[in-house]
Amino acid sequence: MTNETITIECIDELLEFLPAFEEPNREYIERWAGGTTAAGDLVWPHPVCVSDVMAFSSSPGSRAGATMATALPRRRPCSQRTS
Repeated sequence: MTNETITIECIDELLEFLPAFEEPNREYIERWAGGTTAAGDLVWPHPVCVSDVMAFSSSPGSRAGATMATALPRRRPCSQRTS
């Protein structure tokens, strides 16, 4: 993994999520998924997180994105954005 330069824009993007994560008794997991597919394949149990948790974990400033949001399309790192 390469190190990405942390910019003010990346920090500001992550700071926007803080108020939502400070809510008391907040739920972070929408539901659990997994089991057996129609074809008979086993899928390991995994949490399906609420939308803002997924957005946080896939944001360029978050390093958690590699584990929590592998199914989501990755956004370009801040350092590679043009606008």
